[in-house]
Amino acid sequence: MTLIAAASTRLASTLNRQKSLDGLPFDVTGETHTLTGRWRMAHYGVMIPGLPDPFGFFNGIVILGSPRVPIFNNDPLLATAPDDAVWILTGTRALADGFRHYSAAADCEVGRDDASLGFADHLRLARSSRTVAVRAALDDLSVDLELELTPAVSHFAHIPGTYDHWSVLARYSGTIASGSEKQAVRGLCTYEYARAMAIPVPFARYFTYQIVNVDASTQVLMVEIIGTGGLVIQRMVYVRTTDGHASRHVRGFRHEVHQYASEPLRTPDGFAMRMPASFTWSVQDDDGSELITVHGTTNGDFRYGLGAGYAGSYAYTGAFRGSAISGTAYQEWIDRR
Repeated sequence: MTLIAAASTRLASTLNRQKSLDGLPFDVTGETHTLTGRWRMAHYGVMIPGLPDPFGFFNGIVILGSPRVPIFNNDPLLATAPDDAVWILTGTRALADGFRHYSAAADCEVGRDDASLGFADHLRLARSSRTVAVRAALDDLSVDLELELTPAVSHFAHIPGTYDHWSVLARYSGTIASGSEKQAVRGLCTYEYARAMAIPVPFARYFTYQIVNVDASTQVLMVEIIGTGGLVIQRMVYVRTTDGHASRHVRGFRHEVHQYASEPLRTPDGFAMRMPASFTWSVQDDDGSELITVHGTTNGDFRYGLGAGYAGSYAYTGAFRGSAISGTAYQEWIDRR
């Protein structure tokens, strides 16, 4: 690691107070809301890896307002004011284009209380203290899920008064349908929330977020964010289990793309984004032993609308705490370098 990269990592860890929240269970009484006061961006997300064919994965991604971060904003597509903007992605292999943008005032049911949110006829989220109901309908896709939130929460960011972003491990059950193809599904997913002030962050250039369900009770998340000039903003692996355990790991972090897709994907604003084809990522535990190693091969199902980038799935093999693992993982990818 270069001196500049090391300094940037130390600065990021100083600003981001996520460590102060380590080990605390999910607070069901914690404040969540839409745009209010100084908070000019809010995000809600449901992400599910490993769904059966023809779906592969599912995400319900909501961004209210303008993130003012180039890798996450779609301002060139805005047809309304930034504070009125609503961006929705319902991504799955069975739907070619699940990205839409709306006016909060004209098209959506969005108040300060986020216990029930409706976005046109596209997506609805209804949360109680420990459950979230997810309903989505677009073209021939129909999703009806119930999420049970566990105590296990991972904090990606906690910059008091400026930016918060957390992810709760959840169990899901319900149905997902495309045309006449209807599947009963259940397993582990994530439920996420973020809020931020209207502070531009122009230096983030690359982002990936990946979800691996190791078994019926264990989920592993990987996050990597790189800024201008290769400065490291975040490299982290999170492990959580349904009994409430949650930990994060940085020791020996490695992520290497072995091969990129032969052709880039072109975003709505005309950017040619190179996409991964095969890669490996790994991290060690606190004792320096291998915690997890993942070898991934993407499935060619990337869908636009995860910020200014894509979400999709990949097949993986590898090892977790010395035992072999394999399956289908969820992947978000934005590379604007």
